Amino acid sequence: MLETVLVKMTDAPSGRPIFLFPGASGDAQEVAAVAAHLEGPRPIFGVEPFARDAEGLRPATIEAMAAQAVAAIRARQAEGPYDLIGYSCGGLVALEVARLLGEAGHEVGLLGFIDVIYERRYWPSALFMKSQIKLTATHRDRKSVV
Repeated sequence: MLETVLVKMTDAPSGRPIFLFPGASGDAQEVAAVAAHLEGPRPIFGVEPFARDAEGLRPATIEAMAAQAVAAIRARQAEGPYDLIGYSCGGLVALEVARLLGEAGHEVGLLGFIDVIYERRYWPSALFMKSQIKLTATHRDRKSVV
């Protein structure tokens, strides 16, 4: 059986935790810089929902990853509101976690996304092109500052 791993990323002893979902690598260290820049004395956990089972297999779907993540998150924090932030592919997992929590009657306090790539086929063409132009400009501007 696959199990989601929660990786403690700060030393805050108490408070409502923030759960960070890394990109497709599934490695919580990918979001360590985000955790380091979040302010406040709240515990922050990296959620690694891509763990391999004994046979070396990963979950096959976002839904499977999210279901496992919900179980791990609820074991750590029994009641909401839940604060979720997803980076890249982890944003899709965070979104599904939020949906599952909501369906179960639990409150999601924050659902944040960082550089989440969305599938073109789900967007009207004009809106997708506009978003890609904006994303390209953002990355271009960032490179010119560095």
